[in-house]
Amino acid sequence: MSELPKNVQAFVESLAARDVDRAVEACSDDVLVVRYEGVAHGRLEAHAFLVGYLAGFENYELVSIDQVRASEDIVLWDASNETGAGVLQTTNLAQVDADGLICRYVPILRGYWGRS
Repeated sequence: MSELPKNVQAFVESLAARDVDRAVEACSDDVLVVRYEGVAHGRLEAHAFLVGYLAGFENYELVSIDQVRASEDIVLWDASNETGAGVLQTTNLAQVDADGLICRYVPILRGYWGRS
């Protein structure tokens, strides 16, 4: 099992702290965030996407990072976050560039245990 690379760890921790400005600092200028609802191109669009994403949750406290796998420029990990309405589990894939900045990011919903 690997640890998250420095910039990926900073990205994850920043999202959990709802610090989107700091999160996009871990990304390259031409980052792509790929989701079913669309693709965010560049830091500005990635920032807007992440703000909107986090706005959907009362809370976004990082509970755990599991199943980290890294190979050259690809990092794959599972994360669990407490949202205030239940636990959200995601599988995340990031590609990092030669400077270690995230240039591609794909968060995938794995499970959501919302409370009614």
